[in-house]
Amino acid sequence: MSLRLDYPLDVDEIAAEVGDLFALLLKHEIIADEAATYEHLAETDWPTRKAFIRESSKFSSYMSPELVGADLAELLASDEISQAVKGVVAARATEYADLADPQGLRELARFAARSGCELSPDVVQKMAKVKIPAHQILLLLEPHLDLISRDQLFATLEVLDGDYPELTEVGRSKLRVSNTPADRALLERLKREEIVSAYDERNAMIEINRKRK
Repeated sequence: MSLRLDYPLDVDEIAAEVGDLFALLLKHEIIADEAATYEHLAETDWPTRKAFIRESSKFSSYMSPELVGADLAELLASDEISQAVKGVVAARATEYADLADPQGLRELARFAARSGCELSPDVVQKMAKVKIPAHQILLLLEPHLDLISRDQLFATLEVLDGDYPELTEVGRSKLRVSNTPADRALLERLKREEIVSAYDERNAMIEINRKRK
């Protein structure tokens, strides 16, 4: 025998508990699919909230950086969370990045790089500061290399690992970076900035000659 209600139960009258209870209540439309219901689960744990998100058909419409909170990294890394939900995060990356911890930024960078989502230069710069791998940062920077300001580009390169910080100034020593389309696009931009004079892309690592001081 099923419980049929004319309206959802008030979640404040149901003790928040760890487990699948709230996901089941949502599945059977006993509680409302809305932000207030999800907020009620704040003191439980991520598996409990994940189960709720999986059952929700509306979560992507009411989710927000404040609602997701510290679960951002777990949400983006989970294979059980839909691409639609993750896509909302990427589409509003500036807002989510403002509240994200370093692990949240890392997972956002990984998701964006893997799915081809374009992030703003400001978000990419913020990611670079938490030591996200240079190859991901370069991939995310590539769409902006024609228009990003010199100052912002250099500020981003200066916090990367490897030889990238040295590509912000002229010098005599040869430098090396990975041989990827994003790296080659970067070097073409740095030619226009009169930092790079030439580079050899015949090997796995590109050898770079900078303009001399």
